[in-house]
Amino acid sequence: MNKRLTIAYSIFSLVVFSFLIVWFVFRAINTRSENFAEASAELETVKKTITSSYLAEGSFSSEYFASRMKELVSSSDQLKAVVIYGKSTSVEYAVSSDASYISMGPAGGGEPGAEPEFSANKIQDMIISSPVIIPTTDGVRVETMFRILSRSDIFPIIRELLIGLLSFLLITAIMILVSPHLKKIDSPLTEDDPTGRMPEDPKTISPEIDHQRYAASASETQGSFDTPASPSASPSASPPASPSAQNGGADADIEDDTTLEPTPEDVDRGEVNGLYSPKTNLGWENYLVERLSAELRRAASFDQDLVLFLCAARGITKEGKLFADIAQGAIEFFSFRDLCFEYGNSGFGVVIPNIDLDQGIDRVEAFMAKANIITKGTKRAIKITSGLSARNGRLISGDRIMREAEGALRKARDEENGIVAFRVDPQKYREYLSSKPAAGS
Repeated sequence: MNKRLTIAYSIFSLVVFSFLIVWFVFRAINTRSENFAEASAELETVKKTITSSYLAEGSFSSEYFASRMKELVSSSDQLKAVVIYGKSTSVEYAVSSDASYISMGPAGGGEPGAEPEFSANKIQDMIISSPVIIPTTDGVRVETMFRILSRSDIFPIIRELLIGLLSFLLITAIMILVSPHLKKIDSPLTEDDPTGRMPEDPKTISPEIDHQRYAASASETQGSFDTPASPSASPSASPPASPSAQNGGADADIEDDTTLEPTPEDVDRGEVNGLYSPKTNLGWENYLVERLSAELRRAASFDQDLVLFLCAARGITKEGKLFADIAQGAIEFFSFRDLCFEYGNSGFGVVIPNIDLDQGIDRVEAFMAKANIITKGTKRAIKITSGLSARNGRLISGDRIMREAEGALRKARDEENGIVAFRVDPQKYREYLSSKPAAGS
Protein backbone atom coordinates (compact mmCIF):
# COMPACT_ATOMS: atom_id res chain seq x y z
CA MET A 1 0.00 0.00 0.00
CA ASN A 2 1.25 3.43 -0.78
CA LYS A 3 1.73 6.11 1.83
CA ARG A 4 -1.63 7.83 1.44
CA LEU A 5 -3.53 4.54 1.46
CA THR A 6 -1.62 3.45 4.57
CA ILE A 7 -2.54 6.67 6.40
CA ALA A 8 -6.19 6.30 5.34
CA TYR A 9 -6.22 2.67 6.49
CA SER A 10 -4.66 3.61 9.85
CA ILE A 11 -7.32 6.26 10.42
CA PHE A 12 -10.04 3.82 9.36
CA SER A 13 -8.68 1.17 11.76
CA LEU A 14 -8.58 3.65 14.64
CA VAL A 15 -12.18 4.69 13.95
CA VAL A 16 -13.35 1.06 13.71
CA PHE A 17 -11.69 -0.06 16.96
CA SER A 18 -12.88 3.05 18.81
CA PHE A 19 -16.41 2.41 17.58
CA LEU A 20 -16.31 -1.26 18.63
CA ILE A 21 -15.07 -0.38 22.14
CA VAL A 22 -17.68 2.36 22.60
CA TRP A 23 -20.37 0.09 21.17
CA PHE A 24 -19.43 -2.78 23.57
CA VAL A 25 -19.53 -0.49 26.62
CA PHE A 26 -22.80 1.06 25.48
CA ARG A 27 -24.47 -2.34 24.94
CA ALA A 28 -23.27 -3.60 28.34
CA ILE A 29 -24.53 -0.49 30.16
CA ASN A 30 -27.82 -0.57 28.26
CA THR A 31 -28.37 -4.27 29.08
CA ARG A 32 -27.55 -3.62 32.73
CA SER A 33 -30.05 -0.76 32.87
CA GLU A 34 -32.80 -2.89 31.32
CA ASN A 35 -32.14 -5.71 33.77
CA PHE A 36 -32.16 -3.27 36.69
CA ALA A 37 -35.63 -2.08 35.63
CA GLU A 38 -36.79 -5.73 35.55
CA ALA A 39 -35.24 -6.34 38.99
CA SER A 40 -37.10 -3.34 40.44
CA ALA A 41 -40.38 -4.76 39.10
CA GLU A 42 -39.56 -8.21 40.47
CA LEU A 43 -38.90 -6.67 43.90
CA GLU A 44 -42.59 -5.78 44.13
CA THR A 45 -43.44 -9.47 43.55
CA VAL A 46 -41.03 -10.44 46.36
CA LYS A 47 -42.68 -7.98 48.76
CA LYS A 48 -46.19 -9.29 47.95
CA THR A 49 -45.03 -12.89 48.46
CA ILE A 50 -43.50 -12.02 51.84
CA THR A 51 -46.71 -10.30 52.96
CA SER A 52 -49.06 -13.08 51.84
CA SER A 53 -46.85 -15.90 53.21
CA TYR A 54 -46.45 -14.22 56.60
CA LEU A 55 -50.20 -13.56 56.96
CA ALA A 56 -50.95 -17.22 56.16
CA GLU A 57 -48.99 -18.59 59.16
CA GLY A 58 -48.21 -15.45 61.18
CA SER A 59 -44.51 -16.30 61.42
CA PHE A 60 -41.31 -15.90 59.38
CA SER A 61 -40.03 -19.24 60.66
CA SER A 62 -42.91 -21.43 59.47
CA GLU A 63 -42.33 -24.17 56.94
CA TYR A 64 -44.90 -22.66 54.61
CA PHE A 65 -43.10 -19.29 54.62
CA ALA A 66 -39.71 -20.96 54.03
CA SER A 67 -41.02 -23.08 51.15
CA ARG A 68 -42.58 -20.04 49.44
CA MET A 69 -39.35 -18.06 49.70
CA LYS A 70 -37.22 -20.95 48.44
CA GLU A 71 -39.56 -21.37 45.48
CA LEU A 72 -39.40 -17.63 44.76
CA VAL A 73 -35.58 -17.55 44.69
CA SER A 74 -35.14 -20.75 42.70
CA SER A 75 -37.64 -19.74 40.00
CA SER A 76 -35.99 -16.36 39.30
CA ASP A 77 -32.99 -15.85 37.00
CA GLN A 78 -32.07 -12.54 38.60
CA LEU A 79 -32.99 -12.90 42.28
CA LYS A 80 -30.04 -14.48 44.14
CA ALA A 81 -30.63 -13.70 47.84
CA VAL A 82 -33.32 -12.33 50.19
CA VAL A 83 -32.83 -11.10 53.75
CA ILE A 84 -35.83 -10.00 55.91
CA TYR A 85 -35.30 -7.66 58.85
CA GLY A 86 -37.79 -7.22 61.68
CA LYS A 87 -38.74 -4.20 63.77
CA SER A 88 -35.62 -4.38 65.90
CA THR A 89 -33.43 -4.64 62.74
CA SER A 90 -32.66 -8.24 63.58
CA VAL A 91 -32.62 -10.78 60.80
CA GLU A 92 -35.94 -12.62 60.70
CA TYR A 93 -35.21 -14.75 57.65
CA ALA A 94 -32.51 -15.18 54.97
CA VAL A 95 -32.42 -17.31 51.85
CA SER A 96 -30.11 -17.50 48.80
CA SER A 97 -29.78 -19.61 45.68
CA ASP A 98 -26.15 -20.29 46.59
CA ALA A 99 -24.39 -20.20 49.94
CA SER A 100 -21.67 -17.95 48.49
CA TYR A 101 -24.05 -14.98 48.07
CA ILE A 102 -24.57 -14.34 51.83
CA SER A 103 -22.33 -15.22 54.77
CA MET A 104 -25.01 -16.53 57.16
CA GLY A 105 -27.33 -19.53 57.11
CA PRO A 106 -27.23 -22.59 54.87
CA ALA A 107 -28.25 -22.40 51.25
CA GLY A 108 -31.98 -22.33 50.88
CA GLY A 109 -32.90 -21.06 54.36
CA GLY A 110 -31.91 -18.92 57.31
CA GLU A 111 -32.64 -18.17 60.94
CA PRO A 112 -32.58 -15.00 63.08
CA GLY A 113 -29.07 -13.84 63.93
CA ALA A 114 -26.36 -11.32 63.11
CA GLU A 115 -26.67 -9.06 60.08
CA PRO A 116 -25.45 -10.94 56.99
CA GLU A 117 -22.93 -9.74 54.40
CA PHE A 118 -23.67 -10.01 50.70
CA SER A 119 -20.95 -11.27 48.35
CA ALA A 120 -21.95 -8.99 45.48
CA ASN A 121 -20.00 -8.04 42.37
CA LYS A 122 -20.19 -4.27 41.82
CA ILE A 123 -20.68 -4.63 38.07
CA GLN A 124 -22.86 -7.74 37.88
CA ASP A 125 -24.96 -7.49 41.04
CA MET A 126 -27.26 -4.91 42.59
CA ILE A 127 -28.51 -4.82 46.22
CA ILE A 128 -31.97 -3.28 46.60
CA SER A 129 -33.62 -2.56 49.95
CA SER A 130 -37.31 -1.68 50.51
CA PRO A 131 -39.84 -1.66 53.39
CA VAL A 132 -42.54 -4.36 53.44
CA ILE A 133 -46.03 -3.41 54.56
CA ILE A 134 -47.60 -6.16 56.74
CA PRO A 135 -50.84 -5.16 58.50
CA THR A 136 -50.08 -7.11 61.70
CA THR A 137 -46.36 -6.29 61.94
CA ASP A 138 -44.57 -2.94 61.70
CA GLY A 139 -40.96 -2.14 60.72
CA VAL A 140 -40.40 -5.07 58.35
CA ARG A 141 -37.75 -4.44 55.70
CA VAL A 142 -36.45 -6.67 52.90
CA GLU A 143 -32.99 -6.55 51.31
CA THR A 144 -32.47 -8.37 48.01
CA MET A 145 -29.53 -9.09 45.72
CA PHE A 146 -30.21 -9.26 41.97
CA ARG A 147 -27.82 -10.41 39.21
CA ILE A 148 -28.35 -7.66 36.60
CA LEU A 149 -25.48 -8.52 34.23
CA SER A 150 -24.92 -12.23 33.79
CA ARG A 151 -22.82 -14.29 31.40
CA SER A 152 -25.89 -14.96 29.29
CA ASP A 153 -26.16 -11.18 28.83
CA ILE A 154 -22.49 -10.73 27.93
CA PHE A 155 -22.16 -13.60 25.42
CA PRO A 156 -24.47 -12.06 22.75
CA ILE A 157 -22.56 -8.77 22.99
CA ILE A 158 -19.22 -10.56 22.58
CA ARG A 159 -20.62 -12.48 19.62
CA GLU A 160 -21.68 -9.25 17.91
CA LEU A 161 -18.26 -7.75 18.70
CA LEU A 162 -16.50 -10.72 17.06
CA ILE A 163 -18.70 -10.34 13.97
CA GLY A 164 -17.58 -6.70 13.76
CA LEU A 165 -13.91 -7.70 14.10
CA LEU A 166 -14.24 -10.41 11.44
CA SER A 167 -15.86 -7.88 9.10
CA PHE A 168 -12.94 -5.52 9.69
CA LEU A 169 -10.42 -8.31 8.98
CA LEU A 170 -12.30 -9.17 5.77
CA ILE A 171 -12.11 -5.54 4.63
CA THR A 172 -8.40 -5.52 5.49
CA ALA A 173 -7.78 -8.66 3.43
CA ILE A 174 -9.63 -7.16 0.45
CA MET A 175 -7.58 -3.95 0.70
CA ILE A 176 -4.33 -5.93 0.79
CA LEU A 177 -5.33 -7.88 -2.31
CA VAL A 178 -6.66 -4.90 -4.25
CA SER A 179 -4.19 -2.15 -3.30
CA PRO A 180 -1.34 -3.28 -5.63
CA HIS A 181 -3.70 -2.94 -8.59
CA LEU A 182 -5.06 0.49 -7.72
CA LYS A 183 -4.00 3.27 -10.07
CA LYS A 184 -2.07 6.08 -8.49
CA ILE A 185 -4.07 9.20 -9.28
CA ASP A 186 -2.29 12.47 -8.59
CA SER A 187 -3.42 16.01 -9.20
CA PRO A 188 -1.56 17.81 -12.04
CA LEU A 189 0.45 20.91 -11.37
CA THR A 190 -1.52 24.16 -11.44
CA GLU A 191 -0.45 27.74 -11.12
CA ASP A 192 -1.87 27.75 -7.58
CA ASP A 193 0.06 24.62 -6.65
CA PRO A 194 3.45 24.76 -8.36
CA THR A 195 4.92 21.94 -6.30
CA GLY A 196 2.63 19.09 -7.34
CA ARG A 197 2.41 15.74 -5.56
CA MET A 198 4.42 12.65 -6.28
CA PRO A 199 3.15 9.05 -6.26
CA GLU A 200 4.68 6.59 -3.85
CA ASP A 201 4.61 3.49 -6.07
CA PRO A 202 4.66 4.09 -9.86
CA LYS A 203 3.68 1.08 -11.91
CA THR A 204 6.23 -1.04 -13.72
CA ILE A 205 5.78 -2.72 -17.08
CA SER A 206 7.17 -5.85 -18.74
CA PRO A 207 9.67 -7.20 -16.19
CA GLU A 208 10.85 -9.77 -18.76
CA ILE A 209 12.64 -7.12 -20.88
CA ASP A 210 16.38 -7.63 -21.21
CA HIS A 211 17.66 -4.31 -19.87
CA GLN A 212 21.20 -5.08 -20.98
CA ARG A 213 20.06 -4.33 -24.55
CA TYR A 214 19.59 -0.72 -23.57
CA ALA A 215 22.09 0.13 -20.82
CA ALA A 216 25.73 -0.63 -20.24
CA SER A 217 27.80 -0.19 -17.13
CA ALA A 218 29.60 3.10 -16.72
CA SER A 219 32.70 1.11 -15.92
CA GLU A 220 32.93 0.42 -19.69
CA THR A 221 33.28 4.13 -20.50
CA GLN A 222 36.43 6.20 -20.70
CA GLY A 223 36.96 9.52 -18.92
CA SER A 224 34.75 11.12 -16.29
CA PHE A 225 31.24 10.22 -15.33
CA ASP A 226 29.94 13.08 -17.47
CA THR A 227 30.33 10.70 -20.41
CA PRO A 228 27.29 8.42 -20.97
CA ALA A 229 27.50 4.72 -21.81
CA SER A 230 25.56 2.49 -24.19
CA PRO A 231 25.60 -1.12 -25.39
CA SER A 232 27.71 -0.25 -28.42
CA ALA A 233 30.66 2.13 -28.09
CA SER A 234 31.76 4.99 -25.91
CA PRO A 235 31.28 8.57 -27.07
CA SER A 236 34.42 10.48 -27.91
CA ALA A 237 33.35 13.81 -26.46
CA SER A 238 31.59 15.02 -23.35
CA PRO A 239 27.88 15.84 -23.79
CA PRO A 240 26.66 19.43 -23.62
CA ALA A 241 25.87 21.12 -20.35
CA SER A 242 22.26 22.24 -20.87
CA PRO A 243 18.99 20.85 -22.25
CA SER A 244 19.29 22.54 -25.62
CA ALA A 245 23.02 23.15 -25.92
CA GLN A 246 24.71 22.76 -29.27
CA ASN A 247 25.58 19.23 -30.33
CA GLY A 248 28.14 20.17 -33.00
CA GLY A 249 25.60 19.52 -35.75
CA ALA A 250 25.19 15.92 -34.61
CA ASP A 251 21.42 16.07 -34.20
CA ALA A 252 19.29 18.60 -36.05
CA ASP A 253 16.28 17.52 -34.00
CA ILE A 254 17.72 18.91 -30.76
CA GLU A 255 18.32 22.52 -31.67
CA ASP A 256 18.75 25.49 -29.39
CA ASP A 257 15.50 27.42 -29.73
CA THR A 258 15.29 28.68 -26.16
CA THR A 259 15.20 32.23 -27.44
CA LEU A 260 11.61 31.59 -28.52
CA GLU A 261 10.62 30.52 -25.01
CA PRO A 262 9.86 32.63 -21.94
CA THR A 263 12.34 32.96 -19.14
CA PRO A 264 11.38 32.79 -15.45
CA GLU A 265 11.83 36.57 -15.35
CA ASP A 266 9.23 36.92 -18.13
CA VAL A 267 6.75 34.94 -16.06
CA ASP A 268 7.50 36.98 -12.95
CA ARG A 269 6.85 40.20 -14.89
CA GLY A 270 3.51 38.83 -16.05
CA GLU A 271 4.53 38.82 -19.73
CA VAL A 272 3.71 35.11 -20.06
CA ASN A 273 0.45 33.58 -18.87
CA GLY A 274 0.90 30.13 -17.32
CA LEU A 275 3.63 27.59 -16.85
CA TYR A 276 2.87 25.54 -19.97
CA SER A 277 3.33 26.06 -23.69
CA PRO A 278 -0.04 26.67 -25.39
CA LYS A 279 1.20 24.79 -28.47
CA THR A 280 2.28 21.53 -26.86
CA ASN A 281 0.65 21.65 -23.40
CA LEU A 282 4.10 20.84 -21.96
CA GLY A 283 6.07 22.86 -19.44
CA TRP A 284 8.54 25.42 -20.78
CA GLU A 285 11.99 23.98 -21.43
CA ASN A 286 13.69 26.63 -19.29
CA TYR A 287 12.05 25.10 -16.19
CA LEU A 288 13.22 21.53 -16.88
CA VAL A 289 16.59 21.63 -15.10
CA GLU A 290 15.18 23.71 -12.22
CA ARG A 291 12.36 21.24 -11.58
CA LEU A 292 14.70 18.27 -12.12
CA SER A 293 17.06 19.63 -9.47
CA ALA A 294 14.17 20.09 -7.03
CA GLU A 295 12.98 16.52 -7.62
CA LEU A 296 16.53 15.20 -7.14
CA ARG A 297 16.72 16.95 -3.76
CA ARG A 298 13.33 15.52 -2.78
CA ALA A 299 14.37 12.01 -3.90
CA ALA A 300 17.61 12.26 -1.91
CA SER A 301 15.74 13.33 1.24
CA PHE A 302 13.48 10.25 1.01
CA ASP A 303 16.25 7.92 -0.26
CA GLN A 304 14.33 7.29 -3.49
CA ASP A 305 15.48 6.83 -7.05
CA LEU A 306 14.54 9.01 -10.02
CA VAL A 307 14.75 8.66 -13.80
CA LEU A 308 15.11 11.41 -16.42
CA PHE A 309 13.66 10.49 -19.81
CA LEU A 310 14.52 12.60 -22.87
CA CYS A 311 12.71 11.94 -26.15
CA ALA A 312 13.32 13.33 -29.65
CA ALA A 313 11.17 12.80 -32.74
CA ARG A 314 13.12 13.18 -35.99
CA GLY A 315 11.06 14.32 -38.96
CA ILE A 316 8.62 16.61 -37.11
CA THR A 317 8.76 19.82 -35.08
CA LYS A 318 6.92 20.88 -31.97
CA GLU A 319 4.95 23.41 -34.01
CA GLY A 320 2.86 20.66 -35.64
CA LYS A 321 -0.21 18.73 -34.51
CA LEU A 322 1.55 15.36 -34.64
CA PHE A 323 4.08 16.43 -32.02
CA ALA A 324 1.26 17.84 -29.87
CA ASP A 325 -0.46 14.43 -30.05
CA ILE A 326 2.73 12.65 -28.96
CA ALA A 327 3.25 15.15 -26.14
CA GLN A 328 -0.34 14.67 -24.95
CA GLY A 329 0.23 10.92 -25.04
CA ALA A 330 3.28 11.36 -22.79
CA ILE A 331 1.29 13.48 -20.32
CA GLU A 332 -1.47 10.87 -20.16
CA PHE A 333 0.94 7.93 -19.97
CA PHE A 334 3.23 9.26 -17.22
CA SER A 335 0.39 11.05 -15.33
CA PHE A 336 2.61 14.02 -14.43
CA ARG A 337 1.86 17.09 -16.47
CA ASP A 338 3.98 19.19 -14.12
CA LEU A 339 6.99 16.90 -14.78
CA CYS A 340 6.73 16.93 -18.60
CA PHE A 341 8.68 19.67 -20.43
CA GLU A 342 9.54 20.70 -23.96
CA TYR A 343 13.04 19.79 -25.07
CA GLY A 344 14.74 21.09 -28.17
CA ASN A 345 12.93 21.58 -31.47
CA SER A 346 11.11 18.25 -31.58
CA GLY A 347 11.49 16.60 -28.22
CA PHE A 348 10.41 16.59 -24.62
CA GLY A 349 11.73 15.53 -21.22
CA VAL A 350 9.93 13.71 -18.42
CA VAL A 351 11.06 13.45 -14.79
CA ILE A 352 9.84 10.11 -13.42
CA PRO A 353 10.11 9.93 -9.60
CA ASN A 354 10.48 6.92 -7.32
CA ILE A 355 11.55 4.31 -9.90
CA ASP A 356 14.94 2.88 -10.82
CA LEU A 357 16.57 2.74 -14.24
CA ASP A 358 15.28 -0.74 -15.13
CA GLN A 359 11.73 0.24 -14.28
CA GLY A 360 12.23 3.44 -16.29
CA ILE A 361 13.30 1.43 -19.33
CA ASP A 362 10.17 -0.71 -18.98
CA ARG A 363 7.92 2.33 -18.92
CA VAL A 364 9.71 4.11 -21.75
CA GLU A 365 9.51 1.04 -23.98
CA ALA A 366 5.76 0.86 -23.30
CA PHE A 367 5.42 4.56 -24.12
CA MET A 368 7.47 4.17 -27.32
CA ALA A 369 5.03 1.50 -28.48
CA LYS A 370 2.18 3.95 -27.88
CA ALA A 371 4.03 6.78 -29.66
CA ASN A 372 4.69 4.57 -32.68
CA ILE A 373 0.96 3.88 -32.89
CA ILE A 374 0.31 7.64 -32.93
CA THR A 375 2.80 8.19 -35.78
CA LYS A 376 1.72 5.11 -37.71
CA GLY A 377 0.00 5.99 -40.96
CA THR A 378 1.85 9.25 -41.55
CA LYS A 379 3.77 9.61 -44.80
CA ARG A 380 6.75 11.20 -43.11
CA ALA A 381 9.88 9.28 -42.16
CA ILE A 382 9.68 9.68 -38.39
CA LYS A 383 12.01 8.07 -35.88
CA ILE A 384 11.46 8.49 -32.15
CA THR A 385 14.52 8.04 -29.94
CA SER A 386 14.89 7.99 -26.17
CA GLY A 387 17.73 8.62 -23.74
CA LEU A 388 17.58 7.88 -20.01
CA SER A 389 19.63 8.42 -16.89
CA ALA A 390 18.89 7.77 -13.22
CA ARG A 391 19.93 9.12 -9.83
CA ASN A 392 20.96 5.61 -8.70
CA GLY A 393 21.63 6.63 -5.10
CA ARG A 394 23.93 9.52 -6.05
CA LEU A 395 23.85 13.08 -4.74
CA ILE A 396 23.82 14.52 -8.23
CA SER A 397 22.86 17.85 -9.77
CA GLY A 398 20.22 18.40 -12.41
CA ASP A 399 22.82 19.59 -14.92
CA ARG A 400 24.87 16.38 -14.59
CA ILE A 401 21.96 13.99 -15.06
CA MET A 402 20.82 16.12 -18.02
CA ARG A 403 24.20 15.66 -19.68
CA GLU A 404 24.05 11.91 -19.10
CA ALA A 405 20.57 11.63 -20.60
CA GLU A 406 21.52 13.84 -23.57
CA GLY A 407 24.53 11.66 -24.33
CA ALA A 408 22.30 8.57 -24.22
CA LEU A 409 19.76 10.31 -26.49
CA ARG A 410 22.42 11.06 -29.14
CA LYS A 411 23.60 7.45 -29.11
CA ALA A 412 19.99 6.21 -29.42
CA ARG A 413 19.96 7.44 -33.04
CA ASP A 414 22.19 4.51 -33.97
CA GLU A 415 20.15 1.91 -32.10
CA GLU A 416 17.46 -0.10 -33.86
CA ASN A 417 15.03 0.15 -30.93
CA GLY A 418 15.86 3.82 -30.36
CA ILE A 419 16.43 3.45 -26.60
CA VAL A 420 19.72 3.97 -24.76
CA ALA A 421 20.16 4.43 -21.02
CA PHE A 422 23.17 5.68 -19.09
CA ARG A 423 23.97 3.20 -16.32
CA VAL A 424 26.45 4.46 -13.77
CA ASP A 425 28.82 2.27 -11.77
CA PRO A 426 28.31 3.46 -8.15
CA GLN A 427 31.76 2.28 -7.07
CA LYS A 428 33.48 4.05 -9.95
CA TYR A 429 31.39 7.14 -9.27
CA ARG A 430 32.52 7.19 -5.63
CA GLU A 431 36.15 6.80 -6.75
CA TYR A 432 35.64 9.66 -9.17
CA LEU A 433 34.25 11.90 -6.41
CA SER A 434 37.05 10.99 -4.00
CA SER A 435 39.64 11.82 -6.66
CA LYS A 436 38.32 15.39 -7.09
CA PRO A 437 40.21 18.03 -5.07
CA ALA A 438 38.31 19.41 -2.08
CA ALA A 439 36.72 22.83 -2.45
CA GLY A 440 39.03 25.67 -1.47
CA SER A 441 42.15 23.51 -1.64
